[in-house]
Amino acid sequence: RIFLQGCDAWTLVAMQSITMEAKSFLIGLAAVKGSKTIDGPVKNPFSRDAKKAVIASRVEEEFQIENWGLVEGGHDYDRLNCSIQIHSSLSLMQCLSNA
Repeated sequence: RIFLQGCDAWTLVAMQSITMEAKSFLIGLAAVKGSKTIDGPVKNPFSRDAKKAVIASRVEEEFQIENWGLVEGGHDYDRLNCSIQIHSSLSLMQCLSNA
């Protein structure tokens, strides 16, 4: 709660985008908090590699695909959209941290 209260509007936008796409508040928080370093480097698996955040957010759906099969035109677009949303949000966070 304290972390979120200290975030600016752009950080909250990135947090919301990742959280909505990942369907997980914890993945969104970890991805954003790993990108935003205040007191030095933060040990976070998502801080340098957005692909890890994408993989973590896709665990449940990939499990369902393994069990029931891939729906072409559905799951493949979901994979791409998830990757685009998370990568763009973390790119925004990278730009904010460099500014």
